Amino acid sequence: VELVFFDAEDSGYYEGWSWIVGSTHYVAELPPERRSTIRAMVLLDMVGDANLQLKRELSSTRSLQDQVWSIAASLGHDDVFLSSYGGSIIDDHRPFLDCGIPALDIIQHDPFPWYWHTLEDTPDKCAAGSLEAVGRVIEAFVAQTAHQSTTFEPDGLSAGPVVLTLAIAAPVLVAVLYLRCRRPGHK
Repeated sequence: VELVFFDAEDSGYYEGWSWIVGSTHYVAELPPERRSTIRAMVLLDMVGDANLQLKRELSSTRSLQDQVWSIAASLGHDDVFLSSYGGSIIDDHRPFLDCGIPALDIIQHDPFPWYWHTLEDTPDKCAAGSLEAVGRVIEAFVAQTAHQSTTFEPDGLSAGPVVLTLAIAAPVLVAVLYLRCRRPGHK
């Protein structure tokens, strides 16, 4: 499992600024032999909203999305991971898809929260419960797939067999680690 924190994903609507700069650079720097070892990329973006509802993102690799959504349902989080589809998002998973790596964008969209890209987009809009739900689903996904030879066929392409790459937002990682440390009996 590899955690990657991308920078320069979204600069808003400033003319002359590109989108998904960090992930595009990361993928461009991957040697071909390394690319072939990446089993999947899971992107967590905007997953802390107090009223979190995650629709399926249309450009994500379907087999990968199906497995994560199935895990969410088995953990009782189908109120967060909805079975309905949203739109197709230009996000940090796109460069991975473009080079044949299965990728999943877990993002609140369609619609985006009303405060997105405004001065009202502040930490008080986040909820520990939402971060915990997403964190537990991803934790179960990693536990289920990290030591197996599961592959996720990219829609229309072939997949490599070895490494699972997770691109994860810092708040989710911090929340999961915090919650694990808070468990009774954890030292």
